[in-house]
Amino acid sequence: MKKTEVSLIEGASAGKNITEPFTLLLMGIDSTDEVLSKNAIAHGDTLILITFNPKTLNATMISIPRDSYLPIACWSGRPENKITHAAMYGNDCMINTIQNYFDVNIDYYVKINFKGLVKLVDAVGGVEVDVPQVLCTDDSSRGGDVCIEAGRQVLNGEQALVFARNRKAFADGDFRRAQHQQEIIKALINKMKTVTDVGAFMDILNTV
Repeated sequence: MKKTEVSLIEGASAGKNITEPFTLLLMGIDSTDEVLSKNAIAHGDTLILITFNPKTLNATMISIPRDSYLPIACWSGRPENKITHAAMYGNDCMINTIQNYFDVNIDYYVKINFKGLVKLVDAVGGVEVDVPQVLCTDDSSRGGDVCIEAGRQVLNGEQALVFARNRKAFADGDFRRAQHQQEIIKALINKMKTVTDVGAFMDILNTV
């Protein structure tokens, strides 16, 4: 199947009432674009299934390692390959690949890239996490390196990206990175719950 920017799923949801439990796919792609287009094509390096129950206000998160070999839904014969490559063929390919393999219905999805994460973290005034060791990666433009020190601290957008992207510094690689990405999500939610300034809230909405 050719790489495509046309999506059948893009404008359609399951029609599920959000007062009922629903499943959302969070896709983080390795794009450095300032503005993310509707069906931007890039590797899907962050894949997190989030199921939320509005009645109990509980959520569960399951991270899918980017290098998991799964049958790619949009490829002829559905040969197995790294799931990160499915995102290169559009949103439908990634969503259908996950739905087919895990036998789960994805009601909604969210896609974010490097710049999007940086802007969102900065919009909430930073996030607090515990950094296990000194970490360095290139910045959101893939330019110069950004490093963060070890210890509990409030990270700005570029620093949060370092925390969320780094895997080669750890023996457990992508599993540790997935853990850090979930920590960033929780820290973002906790920070948003404390926002009382209307201007700050509008900044968050504008970023989204």
